[in-house]
Amino acid sequence: MARRDGDRIRRAESTLVRETRVLIESTDNLRAALLAYRKACEGMVRAGAPGQPAFSTIGAMERLKVREHREAVAKAMADFELARHRVRLELVTAAQEEGRNLSDVAKALGVSRQLTSRLGIEARTRKR
Repeated sequence: MARRDGDRIRRAESTLVRETRVLIESTDNLRAALLAYRKACEGMVRAGAPGQPAFSTIGAMERLKVREHREAVAKAMADFELARHRVRLELVTAAQEEGRNLSDVAKALGVSRQLTSRLGIEARTRKR
């Protein structure tokens, strides 16, 4: 029995590490998308600054690829949120495998006990 428990804990920890790596990568992708979007926004500010020749707003947005940058940010944010959610699920799973109670997990995550409970239920139903 103790060996099975140890195996479950190791699997939970391994999954947590894997999902955390995905979260780190999605954080880097989000940062890159935000920086590119910021650069495009700065281009809009420069183009519309006093003393600059009159410009076409639509033309400037197209030239600076504002639409593409906005779409990239939206996708990167969605990917980040999904990765963050998966890490939370795995944190709850790993902590429960270690015998921790939901209150301790909630406090460590900085979220409510109710959210931790919902994450625990979701994690258990996904594992089935």
